[in-house]
Amino acid sequence: GDAAFAVADVDWRRFVTAFTAARPTTLLDDLPEARRAAEEAAGAAPPAGTDPAADLRRRLAAVPPPERDRLTRALVREHTAAVLGHAAPEAVDEARPFTDLGLDSVMAVELRNRLGAATGLALPVSLAFDHPTVAAVAAHLRTGLGAEGGAEEPPGSAELAALEAVLPGLDPAALRAAGAAARLRALLRACEPEPAGRPDADVSLEDATPDEVFALIDDELDDRRT
Repeated sequence: GDAAFAVADVDWRRFVTAFTAARPTTLLDDLPEARRAAEEAAGAAPPAGTDPAADLRRRLAAVPPPERDRLTRALVREHTAAVLGHAAPEAVDEARPFTDLGLDSVMAVELRNRLGAATGLALPVSLAFDHPTVAAVAAHLRTGLGAEGGAEEPPGSAELAALEAVLPGLDPAALRAAGAAARLRALLRACEPEPAGRPDADVSLEDATPDEVFALIDDELDDRRT
């Protein structure tokens, strides 16, 4: 196509970070502002001989799971605050979706790059959209870091953490309409052993003991509440 001129107010530091996230490019070499932004980004890299990712893995391996959860959440909050321009991590609500916090696609790439450098993990460009909250990203990072030799969490821990992070931000009316409570209760029952004395669903009222009748009534009331 034909060449065209464009006038734009560009934040070169963020633009260059996002534009070169997938691969290096010489397209911006003739733009002094872009070159300067690239040099500044390179200068912000950790000093030679240091390995933040190895240090993070050592710290995570030395603490119990609840502390690993806290450390990874703090890491994601810190970098999210920096990308958003906040003075302190406390300004970032870890339960709110990134889009509600003001994170756009360029910022999302910058966040992914920062976390990739801090953890040593190969993270997707879509990280902040695939895992839309601080807590969900932290759970994803813990899974990746555990797979690299740290203390592994039980299967399903990351998924449960992501669910815990997402649920508070969802519309309660929509959850009720979707029957979320009943579905979650069914999953919980599938994970728990059958309590002693619980009546078989095929037992008739005529043959049921008083305890079995009361258990059936309790189940029916639970189902109606949902």
